[in-house]
Amino acid sequence: MRKNILLLIIFILPFVANAYTGSSGMSYQECKAFSDNFKNISGSYEYKSCYRAACSSNGNWTLANMGTSVGYSCANGNPEPRVEISDGCSQFSGSCTLNSGVYCTTVRKINCNQTKDGKTYSSSSTPTQTKTKTAAPITSTKKTVKTTAKTSRKTSGSNTGTIITVSPWYTTGITTRTVAPTTEEVLSNNNNIKRITINDEEQNYNPNFGEYDLPLPYGELNINVWVETEDDKATVSIIGDKNMPDEDTDILITVKAQDGSERNVIFHVKRYHGLSKDCTLKYIRVNNVDLKNYDKNNFRYTLKVNKNMNELDLDVSPNDTLHSTYEIIGNSDLKNKSVVTISVTAENGDVCAYNIVVKKPSGIWIPIIIIIIVTGILVAVGYYVYGYFKRSKDMYKYE
Repeated sequence: MRKNILLLIIFILPFVANAYTGSSGMSYQECKAFSDNFKNISGSYEYKSCYRAACSSNGNWTLANMGTSVGYSCANGNPEPRVEISDGCSQFSGSCTLNSGVYCTTVRKINCNQTKDGKTYSSSSTPTQTKTKTAAPITSTKKTVKTTAKTSRKTSGSNTGTIITVSPWYTTGITTRTVAPTTEEVLSNNNNIKRITINDEEQNYNPNFGEYDLPLPYGELNINVWVETEDDKATVSIIGDKNMPDEDTDILITVKAQDGSERNVIFHVKRYHGLSKDCTLKYIRVNNVDLKNYDKNNFRYTLKVNKNMNELDLDVSPNDTLHSTYEIIGNSDLKNKSVVTISVTAENGDVCAYNIVVKKPSGIWIPIIIIIIVTGILVAVGYYVYGYFKRSKDMYKYE
């Protein structure tokens, strides 16, 4: 008996270990890798979905499905299979205060061999669809209606079979609808795009391609996306262009024609480190002494030096030592009012020029001092001679 129980545990354990459950708190890459694309299910399957939960402008959580081609159908034609949900996103509902998005997953355990109420499914138990009798063509100004429907995948059978449609984003379940003739006025099916502009720059849009890479630097979390359609009756929805995560992500553009048919365009955001704009200096030192009153945002200084100094002993360091470069210009044969320039170039090409005006004592004072001394001597000698002759004159007068 124990042996049989042990064998049963060994047999069941792998299935328990491989069971998937919904979760949250994962990275975008982990969540995206976890999710499934469109599946045509035979028997049973655990269908996995990845969502990004973000706090919208109205202060409530919103969920966006990160898959690009999502949904499922049953190969046996079961329109409403039994579904059990393990939801890791249920906590992200109601009001919120966070600004950044988080990622979560859900797992739908689908059993195509059972109906939604748990009964065994057979094709004979499918409700018979009522056929609609189409009226004979009427000769008038009205046009005979031709109904179209966007479909992700449809079950085998005639055009009146059940079509499974799933929104590629923000999917909470599978919906079904039936194609039926109608006599209403024809609605436009034009969902074509003329042009797409991102941050005022027109993209190289090609109607034959639905996916594009969009390089964006880290830190740019909001962009402006503008879409011009061929038909002014078509509507445009854009998901993922605001409050983006600071990592690789997707932006979905959906153009819906008047008749409901859709065109999806996906931009895959590829993050990169932007070029540094920092061209400032951390410090300037002369003869191992910090330049007086140095400020990285002040680009002109005056420095008094000895008259015999022909070159400044400079030590400088950029704030962005990894990406910026600098050059010292004019630091030779220094004279009074010479200008030494430290030119710093940032990684993006911006330049900061720090100018040091050299001030030396002027040599003009030496001749002036000599002249003053000589003049003083001459004045003294002249005064002495004048006094001598005057005394001599007075002496002869008395005699």
